[in-house]
Amino acid sequence: MPDLGRGMVIPSATSQTLQAALAAPSPNVLLTGVALDELPERAKQVLGAGKHAIVHADMTSGLHPNAAALSFLKDHCGVETIISTNAKVIETARRHHLQTVFRVFLLDSIALRTAARTLGNIHVDAVEILPGPMARSVIEHIRATGPDRTLLAGGFVRTSQLVEDLFRAGFDGVTTSYPPLWQRTSLSQGTR
Repeated sequence: MPDLGRGMVIPSATSQTLQAALAAPSPNVLLTGVALDELPERAKQVLGAGKHAIVHADMTSGLHPNAAALSFLKDHCGVETIISTNAKVIETARRHHLQTVFRVFLLDSIALRTAARTLGNIHVDAVEILPGPMARSVIEHIRATGPDRTLLAGGFVRTSQLVEDLFRAGFDGVTTSYPPLWQRTSLSQGTR
């Protein structure tokens, strides 16, 4: 299974930005806005570059994230990791031996409590908290739901300063669709 985070900025790439993502130091690429009919080819490009493809199972156009679709992602596309906001999709993915990332949207305190309750009831490899600028304020609350989980922050991450702040706060990795940040690896380009 790929190592998520660990001081890396993970590119969230579209078909148009995939080549730049493949040149980034991260061993992972999150395929974003990719339709089902182009997914096998995009995943093949990621794997061909020696990287791991991550797919958002809920946001891949044409994909219904059920057991057959998750099996297709793994067996025919080489995907090892999926992201989802749906606990049932996470559970199904785990049964198919996929690495899982549970995505949490911080809309309000009720969303945070609901996410914490859900995380207490499912096994997940990592948690991604969005939006990034708000993620710092809840990291301890989320970490308390499972201290061994990888924590990622993403969404609205568009400055080097925010990336550094997220790493300082304790996040293992940062996802962003902003290519100028894809070359970053951790605090001030060094290691933590």
